[in-house]
Amino acid sequence: MYIFRKSTPADKAELEKLFKENFGLFAINNGALNPTKNRYQIAEYNNKIVAATGILPIKKSEYNGYEITWTCTNIKHRKKGLIVTMLQKAEAELPKDYKPLYCSCWRLKDKKEINLSSVMKHLGMHCLIKERMKFKYPHNRSCSECIYAQKGCYCYCDLYIKER
Repeated sequence: MYIFRKSTPADKAELEKLFKENFGLFAINNGALNPTKNRYQIAEYNNKIVAATGILPIKKSEYNGYEITWTCTNIKHRKKGLIVTMLQKAEAELPKDYKPLYCSCWRLKDKKEINLSSVMKHLGMHCLIKERMKFKYPHNRSCSECIYAQKGCYCYCDLYIKER
């Protein structure tokens, strides 16, 4: 059985492990663990964190709205609706200010859709800007630490939105 809750500072080591499994050191190097208190909705299975997602407040977002951030699931627990459940909980906690919800989603070069395509559809989000960014190897200071990094690798960033 899965237990859903908010993250605490005591979760930092487990979150770091989950982020490394999914993003390499990219998430760690880009502030995903600062802070951890109440930043993420997490799913636990047998007292281990198996999924995490969060929504940044407007003041910390790149956009004039809320922003879904660092969303990932341990490979053994994917396709079970955990992310949808957690994002629905997080969205329900947002102020009723009708500001949009954004998600900047990565897509690998050989994929037609983003990794979170079914999640975005389920939440009623749609693509606002396809290929908003293209990261070409080496795309930034963390590319060598990306779990997908390889010669000739590149990925895209597609921007999704939900008007609330």
